Amino acid sequence: MAATTKLKLANAFKELVAAKGIKKVTISDITDECNMNRQTFYYHFKDIYDLVEWLFKNAFKTAFPNVVDAESWQNGCVEICNKMLEDEEFIKQAFHSFLREFLDQMVFMNINDVLMEIIENESKDLNLDAKTKELVACYFSNACGGMILQWIYYGMKQSPAELSKTMKELTIPNLKATLKRLAV
Repeated sequence: MAATTKLKLANAFKELVAAKGIKKVTISDITDECNMNRQTFYYHFKDIYDLVEWLFKNAFKTAFPNVVDAESWQNGCVEICNKMLEDEEFIKQAFHSFLREFLDQMVFMNINDVLMEIIENESKDLNLDAKTKELVACYFSNACGGMILQWIYYGMKQSPAELSKTMKELTIPNLKATLKRLAV
């Protein structure tokens, strides 16, 4: 029930942003759109930032359900970029608004989490400490996150499949080589 309510509120927010602009959407607008009261919003979210964070975490969770290798990672990248294209107006408005820094954080943080799963899988037989793994994930999540943010900046023109293929080709072999090189 809670997930359904959160999804309704999040979808209403995205629709309102597309229709009115991100600066003009209020919590009352969101709850009115859903035929809910403001308390319902605050039961599920602290504020708009909390709603946006949930939106991104939920999108990444569904795009990357079981990432263990390069193929599932590439498929997840295609999926998350397709989700962004579906919500293109919302993403572009968030990108060019007070939510920009927050959007950047969400992209980097969620990519980092996914890459940590790959790193854990790829480094099972390597002698790497947690700090080194975190450093490698941070480095590569910044590279991939930067590519996604640049894709948004330039209007999301490249297909998600092309972007994801490029990220995979640049990231996965270098990630594996870096892990081997850093193993003690």
